[in-house]
Amino acid sequence: MPKKKKSAISVFDCPQPPENTDIDRYTGIAMTDWFSPALLIRTALRQVASTLFATYSDKRTLLAAVNDATPFVTEWSSQDRITVDYVADLGDGWDSTYSVAWGLAQPELTVDDGMTPLARGEILVMGGDQVYPYASSDEYKNRLARPYQAALPCSDESTAPTVFAIPGNHDWYDGLSSFMRYFGQQRWFAGWRTRQTRSYWAVQLPHRWWLWGIDSQLDAYIDHAQIRYFRETAETHMQPGDRVILCVAEPSWIFANNGDATLHRNLSFVENEIINKHGGHLALTVSGDLHHYAHYTERAPDAGKARHKVTCGGGGAFSHGTHHLPDELDLGDDEEIYDSTGEYLPSASDSRAMLWRNLLMPLRHPLFAAVIGGFYLVYAWVLNRTLLLPELSAIPFAIENVEKIPSLFIKSTFTSLLAVAFLLLLVMSGAMFAQPDWKSCPGRKPIRKWLGGIVHSVLHLVVLLGSLWYIATESWITIPPDPPEWGSAVYFSLAIGLSGALIGGVVFGLYLILSNLLFGFHRTEAFSAVADKDHKSFLRIQIS
Repeated sequence: MPKKKKSAISVFDCPQPPENTDIDRYTGIAMTDWFSPALLIRTALRQVASTLFATYSDKRTLLAAVNDATPFVTEWSSQDRITVDYVADLGDGWDSTYSVAWGLAQPELTVDDGMTPLARGEILVMGGDQVYPYASSDEYKNRLARPYQAALPCSDESTAPTVFAIPGNHDWYDGLSSFMRYFGQQRWFAGWRTRQTRSYWAVQLPHRWWLWGIDSQLDAYIDHAQIRYFRETAETHMQPGDRVILCVAEPSWIFANNGDATLHRNLSFVENEIINKHGGHLALTVSGDLHHYAHYTERAPDAGKARHKVTCGGGGAFSHGTHHLPDELDLGDDEEIYDSTGEYLPSASDSRAMLWRNLLMPLRHPLFAAVIGGFYLVYAWVLNRTLLLPELSAIPFAIENVEKIPSLFIKSTFTSLLAVAFLLLLVMSGAMFAQPDWKSCPGRKPIRKWLGGIVHSVLHLVVLLGSLWYIATESWITIPPDPPEWGSAVYFSLAIGLSGALIGGVVFGLYLILSNLLFGFHRTEAFSAVADKDHKSFLRIQIS
């Protein structure tokens, strides 16, 4: 009789898991390569589809129609003390995700002074973007569930911690299907219990504190069913003077300071029309989305009533920089001014240092570099059909002859409509890549980004012309005749393609570095290319 195969553990099986945990085969999962051409295409298509789906069919409305609201949770309200853990931007490479999960799973951690033990959170909040690059059943299982299962495979049912989650934009890419499967069916998630039935919830904590989780669905409005849920919670259970910790998917305070106040207005409605209206006080707003740690405190006459804004998105995804964060936030509402506490992870110096890894773009992202090299190659063949290359071969490759090249290029380009089209494509590609992003670029005039993108395109053009000029004057590489001979065509293509991939890749990385350091542009692209798996964090809140 053949031996019966042991089944793999399921994150839903606690407290009686099978014998075989089957974890080892997941430990090699790497950080998401955000510059993989195939991934860029798939993610773009999923984003378009999810945005259209969210526009015409709001999943929150459907869930409100078929599911009862998440039961109002009060079981911790009478305790003397409670610990709440918060983590966001989680499921990516195994090493970074498991490291954070391991910290969250430990019964107790001791802070740097070696004297202050902090018990594991009885409540774990997952604050959005639970998985990368996009939500799907496999990505949730491999990048999120398995690392947490390895860290805390099971818990005693009577003392098990509870997990609550809110969705971020990446969780919405499959219309919340995977999110609700893992968090909305009131079963186990590894060694944590799940309690919610929708994508938002309210929990009463000890000493008249509250924990609320909001679903803002791809930067959209807060739906009517959700507003009704929180309004009824406040009307029925909140007392004057109660304090609220609000968990949101995006740090609206950063974006509002940068000029995009859409989400901030939505959250201000929740604060003013629901929390404040019923006598409550919004003490802390915490978010992920930006993959770093930063803490801002309201400049208020009574420090005890100052509001706090914390970004803590270090749950496993690549690290965002912090060197561009302002020391002061002006949110424009009733003179709301917030000051940074100066506590950042990564530090500003580490943030700047990370950027220089982008010089290794061809090595870190070879397929993306190959795409750049491919464009160089096609453009070179287009230019080969003009008079440019024969005339370049007559000009010695020397610094004193550089001034002759621009006029020769312009003259040759305008002899071919195809060459003109490729020149426009190159310039527009650079300009569109640098299109204005008000969330990440405070107060920057759009023209600056367009000009920066055009300069980026010109640098690639200089590399291409320099490569063609060098090849045209070197005897070991023959410019392909018309029609081309097989041998000369191969050598020519390899030379141009490699120069485009290697030198063009370095130019792209240098552009990301300088545009970010000098102007604060490309705050996501410059750091997603680095894919830093260190500088991870979670927030531990103790109420007593």
